[in-house]
Amino acid sequence: MDHEKQFALQTSEWVFSYVLVNSKLVEPGSLSTWQDLLKPQWKAKIAFFDPRGSGAGEEVASYLLVKFGGRPVNRALDARHNQIKADLVSAAEARAAAQARFEQQEKRLAALEHEIGAIAASIKQEAEAEKARLIAAAEDRARRIQEESAFLIEQQVKQAEEDLRREVAAAAVALAEKIVRSQLGASDQQRLIDTFVGDVASGNGHHTGTPAGGSPAPAGRGAPRSEI
Repeated sequence: MDHEKQFALQTSEWVFSYVLVNSKLVEPGSLSTWQDLLKPQWKAKIAFFDPRGSGAGEEVASYLLVKFGGRPVNRALDARHNQIKADLVSAAEARAAAQARFEQQEKRLAALEHEIGAIAASIKQEAEAEKARLIAAAEDRARRIQEESAFLIEQQVKQAEEDLRREVAAAAVALAEKIVRSQLGASDQQRLIDTFVGDVASGNGHHTGTPAGGSPAPAGRGAPRSEI
């Protein structure tokens, strides 16, 4: 307002559009308040400026919002506020639950690592025990094989000694026979045969050293006898 208080500066101006009614289509008195426009009979029969831009449509929409939408808008805002608070509480609870599950998984992971270590240690212990068992079994088998081999070798040595004794005895008998044959003449051999036959005929069953003619058997002629 100026010093003379005659003029006042107004930075904006509100211009409201009046509601215009076609009296040929609308009976007088059927529209007396803004709420009458909400009746179903006027659906799709109302023309209105676009409220999305500046101008009469925005001004009328703002007026109607202030006049009729205060409480509903406040209720809607309060409901939205309460919903946001509830969502925040739910988000906090979900976060706490997720944190608890994460900590539980961490504990399970730590326990799993410990369990894996215990399993590895158990497997190692069992492997060492199995190794010791196999070594002991191998040593026992080697000992038994060694004992069996020693027994077989001993038996083979005894058999070889027995075979050697038999071969030596056979060789000695053959050698003695050869020596006897070489020292006895044809007459000596015939005399021995006659003596043996005479002993058999007389029934004494053994050699007396005296021939059938009564004279003692002569010693071998030539070289002296060899003692076997």
